[in-house]
Amino acid sequence: MPTTWFITGTSSGFGRLLTERLPARGDRVAATARRPEVLDDLRAQYGERLWPARLDVTHTEQAHQVVADAFKALGTIDAVVNNAGHGLFASGAGLGECRVQQFVAGGGAGLTGAEKGACRRVRSGLGARPTVHRRWAAVSRWCPEWS
Repeated sequence: MPTTWFITGTSSGFGRLLTERLPARGDRVAATARRPEVLDDLRAQYGERLWPARLDVTHTEQAHQVVADAFKALGTIDAVVNNAGHGLFASGAGLGECRVQQFVAGGGAGLTGAEKGACRRVRSGLGARPTVHRRWAAVSRWCPEWS
């Protein structure tokens, strides 16, 4: 049975790679990006297995709405990949408060609105119990052929 994925940050990099490979093996993907039109080629290729949506993970209410829309369109979400955002590389002493706030607001720490929204819906009985993944290390257990 195919797995239904909810992935943030699918316009490039690791998120894009997952969004290319998962539908190719038969899974369904709710693919979110700030510019979902960059996924038009994959939507044409995979049809109903790819559900693209516009999402800026720094907007919590938008994230909750996109999660609700994904559940409505797909019926369930089995796995959540929090891939949107950016890393923060610096020594603790070298970080300014503004940089840390930007990092946290961009989903760099803690659960994002998308993750919280998916988990909330699961607790209310509207989906399977999703596994929340943070990039490659955790996803490799779902896709051992890519390890």
